[in-house]
Amino acid sequence: MENYQEAIKYYKKAIELTPDYPFTYNNLGVIYLQTEKYDKAEECFRKAIALDPVYIKAVCNLSATYFKMNNYPEAKRWYKIALKIDPECVNKRKNYFLNNNSQR
Repeated sequence: MENYQEAIKYYKKAIELTPDYPFTYNNLGVIYLQTEKYDKAEECFRKAIALDPVYIKAVCNLSATYFKMNNYPEAKRWYKIALKIDPECVNKRKNYFLNNNSQR
């Protein structure tokens, strides 16, 4: 079993120490996405993108978050942004996302 609360604690501490590092926000956002805390996930991904507008993982994760929130217009909008940044990466992540969500 994964210890999300402990991971959240460490990522928050890392953000305190290096607040300009987008990867930490993205990773924290992934934990929130996995634990269905979509508002917090959205906030983290947006912070990561504000720090690095072409950070493809954060852009894709934000799109996935909106998809999980049933906000399909925003999911589509961010998906299109991701396609402009790195179409190959988006297609790989799309396939992973679809395969991991088809079991639900």
